[in-house]
Amino acid sequence: MRPVFVDHQMIKVGDIVQDFSYEHSRVHGVVVGFVEHAHPKEAQKVIVISNGELVKWIAQYCRVVSDNRANEQ
Repeated sequence: MRPVFVDHQMIKVGDIVQDFSYEHSRVHGVVVGFVEHAHPKEAQKVIVISNGELVKWIAQYCRVVSDNRANEQ
């Protein structure tokens, strides 16, 4: 899977992200994949494990808290 660039940050599999779609959101999760969008105007989404569940978050509302450097060579 290729990384996604959102608001000058790169989101990739293994990153810990925070959902800030709500004003006081403190929900965190680990990126495990990306949703392929069918239309160019459709929001890019990431698949995240959060609170023991697989959920889809809009990448625009995610902030990378800790990036995964283990996969870099």
